[in-house]
Amino acid sequence: MKINNPTLSCFLCAASRSSSYPATKDVGKSRQARCYHCNFCDYETYNTSHLKRHNRIHTGERPFQCHLCPKKFSLNSTLKNHLRIHTGERPYKCRVCSRSFTQWTTLKDHMHTHTGEWPFKC
Repeated sequence: MKINNPTLSCFLCAASRSSSYPATKDVGKSRQARCYHCNFCDYETYNTSHLKRHNRIHTGERPFQCHLCPKKFSLNSTLKNHLRIHTGERPYKCRVCSRSFTQWTTLKDHMHTHTGEWPFKC
């Protein structure tokens, strides 16, 4: 049974918090799961992949290397964005002025020039 946003209690450290991950172990009416702790800081997660990705902040590990230049990245998604520099791919197109961008966030920022709405006030 998948539960959305349950409160999970770690059965190892007694930490309790809301999580978007389904509980991994049922004990009576409480939901229990194992949380994973960073050895370098107070970061905790119920997902081992998230902890592995987080640890790269501390270790400096960059396992994803561009095959076209010497750059390395800690996330595969960052490598994919970087490759667009080499390929010229600009998949995010503005519907108003037809400008194109390599990243969705850059297009999102660009749209403020058309709407005049900015997320922050000076």
